[in-house]
Amino acid sequence: MIQSTSTGKAKEYFNDSLHQSDYYVDDQEYQGRFEGKITTRLGVAGLATKNAFHALCEHINPVTGKSSHTARKKVNRTVGYDINFH
Repeated sequence: MIQSTSTGKAKEYFNDSLHQSDYYVDDQEYQGRFEGKITTRLGVAGLATKNAFHALCEHINPVTGKSSHTARKKVNRTVGYDINFH
């Protein structure tokens, strides 16, 4: 499990890892995806794009362009987690 402790670290993670199609299931390669109820509510469910990921890191809904998905905008915060199961 990797904790992204800043917006910059989360964006760096996307640029270095998530955009690569290096997720494998049954020997098939898959691109990173947004999954879950919150992604459906935000309108971003499906393939993870750089623009959408970076917008979410900045507290911006990539569909509406509005800041709405968190009440806190602390600079040094946990932006997200990458959890891998092998």
